[in-house]
Amino acid sequence: MKKLFAVLIFLSSITIGIFLTLILYQEVERQTLESQKEQQEIFLRQLSFSIENYFTEMFHSLDYFSKKKDVIEINNYSKDEFKNFFEAHEHGIRAITRVSENGKIIFTYPIVESAINADISKQQHNKEVLENRKPVISEVFTAVQGYKTIAIVCPIFNNGNFKGAISFLVNYENMVNKIISPIAKQKGVNSILISEKGNQIYFSDNDSNIQTNNKLQFDKTVILKSISDKHSENLEHVINFSGTSNNKNQQKQIIFDKVDLGNTFWVVGVIVNVSDVLKINRG
Repeated sequence: MKKLFAVLIFLSSITIGIFLTLILYQEVERQTLESQKEQQEIFLRQLSFSIENYFTEMFHSLDYFSKKKDVIEINNYSKDEFKNFFEAHEHGIRAITRVSENGKIIFTYPIVESAINADISKQQHNKEVLENRKPVISEVFTAVQGYKTIAIVCPIFNNGNFKGAISFLVNYENMVNKIISPIAKQKGVNSILISEKGNQIYFSDNDSNIQTNNKLQFDKTVILKSISDKHSENLEHVINFSGTSNNKNQQKQIIFDKVDLGNTFWVVGVIVNVSDVLKINRG
């Protein structure tokens, strides 16, 4: 009986030891993932700030330009005004367009004569600024010239009277190469940037097995709903999902944050392989 009791105590001790070891192991993994999340949150805040600051500076430039006499009232001096401003900012913008209060093009630079008097009031960003008379950042779209761009639009007023709007078409490639890529291309993770409507703005393809087309391995709508929630600042912006890397199913995480752009927002996120993060503990 004593031997049986001793064996039971021995087995119980082993079971408790294994249980405590498992709990300790799980806690170490939890802390490792939490540390990784905190590091990525710092990175995301840095990237969000860079993007927000970029658009703030663009808005300030456009607002300053919109108050010039030869921009408010198109005249014989307007061409030089537009030309000089465009050449000073040509790395950041592809075109400048002035529209009337009815949404018709009054002037554009580079000059496109055939575009004058064209009605572009139905374009979403123009429609919004004409209705609300407030600055607008558009969704990513393809311009008639064939390049991908984003419109930044400011209303124009003269002595308090609404006189239409003026817009920049952002040099999308320059924005990505100068503002986003230098920060977003972290070794070992994939960075993704999506608009409020769910359109992909940027993806650092460090892992070609992550799908970002219509067969997404994570649900963008869940992210967008979470980030647009009025209480989102109090929510944890982490989603777990299953993905493939090197033809193997792996547990992944997307850690994300909001980029506030005034009338709209973007979501910036990083995708990490959980197994890679925990590899040092399991090695």
